[in-house]
Amino acid sequence: MKDFEREYRKFKMKGKAKRAMAKSLKKKDEILVFYMNLRRELEGPFLSKIYGGNFLVIKNHVYRFNPKRVLRWGNKYPVVIVRAWDRDFVGCDDYEEIMESGDEKSTINDPVLIKAVIAARLAEGKARKGNVIIWVIVGIAIVVGAMMLLGGKKTPTPKP
Repeated sequence: MKDFEREYRKFKMKGKAKRAMAKSLKKKDEILVFYMNLRRELEGPFLSKIYGGNFLVIKNHVYRFNPKRVLRWGNKYPVVIVRAWDRDFVGCDDYEEIMESGDEKSTINDPVLIKAVIAARLAEGKARKGNVIIWVIVGIAIVVGAMMLLGGKKTPTPKP
């Protein structure tokens, strides 16, 4: 019995991956992504934003979002697996195709996908600018508050 238990231990993940999984439950427009590189190794998990409800941008490549190919990790976390050489997600019916295929498909660079990548990158840049402005304002408020509390002159009180 102990050999059986040793063989089927729980899969342990690093802290960064656990945080990404926890964030995926809170943010409805982001999804956990495992990335299958050209050497057929999985990278991730990391969060990716779903743009327009129908595509993802991962490592400067556009992938079609297909809700039928969203998998569940432990019946809790929605996960997709993307391939570096294709624009579709990996599904349960693709396993044999991936393992047996020797040739790699190349992504087609069409103008619609290029515009989608540019729009996604611009949206990310605007969000970052807004966050920086908020942090600058908070920093200035803290400095001014500290100066007001600590920097005032103390007037001597006369002793009776």
